[in-house]
Amino acid sequence: WQLQYGTLRDELDRRRLERAAAKQGDAAQAQALVEFVYAGHSDWDTPNYSREARCAQAACTDAAQVLTQSFPQLLRFAGAPGADAAEPAKPGSNNWAVAGHHTRSGVALIANDMHLDPGVPAVWYPARLKVTDGPAKLDITGVTLPGTPAIAAGSNGYVAWGFTNSYGDFADARWGRCVDAAHTVRHQRIRIKGRNDVEVTYRDAGPAIVLDGEDHAADVSSGTCLQAAWLATRPEATNFSLIELENARTVDEALALAPRVGIPGQNMVVGDAGGRIAWTLLGRVPRNTGADRLFGELEYRDASDHPAIPDPPVGRLWTANQRVVAGPLEAVLGDDEVNIGAGGYDVGARARQIRDGLLGLRHPATEADMLALQLDSRALFLARWRNVLLELLDAEAVSDAPRRREFRALVSDWKAEAAPEAVGYRLVRAFRANTLNALWRSLSTGLLGEEFAGRRPGLLEAGGYRLVNERPASVTPPGGGDWRAFLLARVDATIAESLEACESLERWSYGELNAVRVRHPLSRALPPLARLLDMPTRQLPGDHHMPRVQDSTFGASERFAL
Repeated sequence: WQLQYGTLRDELDRRRLERAAAKQGDAAQAQALVEFVYAGHSDWDTPNYSREARCAQAACTDAAQVLTQSFPQLLRFAGAPGADAAEPAKPGSNNWAVAGHHTRSGVALIANDMHLDPGVPAVWYPARLKVTDGPAKLDITGVTLPGTPAIAAGSNGYVAWGFTNSYGDFADARWGRCVDAAHTVRHQRIRIKGRNDVEVTYRDAGPAIVLDGEDHAADVSSGTCLQAAWLATRPEATNFSLIELENARTVDEALALAPRVGIPGQNMVVGDAGGRIAWTLLGRVPRNTGADRLFGELEYRDASDHPAIPDPPVGRLWTANQRVVAGPLEAVLGDDEVNIGAGGYDVGARARQIRDGLLGLRHPATEADMLALQLDSRALFLARWRNVLLELLDAEAVSDAPRRREFRALVSDWKAEAAPEAVGYRLVRAFRANTLNALWRSLSTGLLGEEFAGRRPGLLEAGGYRLVNERPASVTPPGGGDWRAFLLARVDATIAESLEACESLERWSYGELNAVRVRHPLSRALPPLARLLDMPTRQLPGDHHMPRVQDSTFGASERFAL
């Protein structure tokens, strides 16, 4: 639920946006708009098997022409720009592999840090399982989920492995009849303490659920509703075959097992004592293709055609919830959603820093090098947004505007790192969020109405930055006027936000925002116990678009290098 359900919610929002756009244009224009908002490819792409990140699709290489010629018919910012639409944190992780001929030890090196909501007790429990008697001798060390009989990620001395969430296309949504004689109707009574029972009616459209009116899932005028199908609802999608990894001895044995493991689709990197490394998708992957593939009977890939990259030529592999692979393998993971970021890929900035850090090592890699990379909090992702601000806040913009002048000075003198004491970093970060929020809310509510509350897509970074950087005259920004006025208004909104919080721009440090709270569930219900149950609140470095992922309620739940 935590790893995949959000991608289904995003697809439902996307279908609503596409349908509303089609009513104002045509199907081709609506699809073009969706691909612009949920860009599956961008200049941050850092897939494996790629020497450098370049747009792989014609839609990317012709972006400027598409933007200025096709979109003005539909790219209308008709809603109010001021409403909040925060970009959600994506449950995910970083991991990478270094082949033996690039490590000091001569064997493969696997690094992994999984990102989840931190809490007390911790998500993961470090464990060592050792069996010394009988034929099934075993010595495996790693992390386990309490209550499950398996080491989820770790090493048995022969192979080591770790996961990141893949965000492949494992959920589908489509428009269909709200009520149909072919639907199977079932009722469920839910008892609620202190209140009356609630009866819920479900209509099953084959292996799918009809969403009737909830969260604006219905189109009353046409009698159609969104129908959702999710691989997780299939019994064969969940099993304990992961336990068999404990007995794998080579990369090839791990790759042969991967197609049979029933967990949410995960990017697994694996290495062995012989120095070999590989990437594969751990979890069931349908052979079926097409927008409605999950609505029918499914046939699953096996070891003969399951996606995998063994022994990459560069001797390194990296994943960070981004578009991990290109070409035919990408089509396997993304199916019909390749051009719209499959199940909701993250922007590739984290992966870019990881890849460059791995390839930039000038000596054989060690575990200490892996930890240093896991703790990398440099602000490479926001650098281009800082450049936008410095160009925007010219002499004319800051004349007779002392707050803007102070804002520019703090941004100009920024520390290019998500450090607790950083003020300029927080100002640039807030300006980006304000700008993308305004674009998303204006576009989405202009098409779907003010009641629409869809989350801002993380992949809007590509299209949003292009608008801000190119400022096409053919597209009117939210609120009317020109792009310069719109962006200066976003600066003023950021200044107002900071002054409301602490009355001084120079004291609006990032650490105040990134105070990490690791809490016990009971302390929320019984606040007097918080002092005994919760961890101390601390200001830590890190943010979402860098290897050291961290915010106040989300971050690395474990780190290892094996």
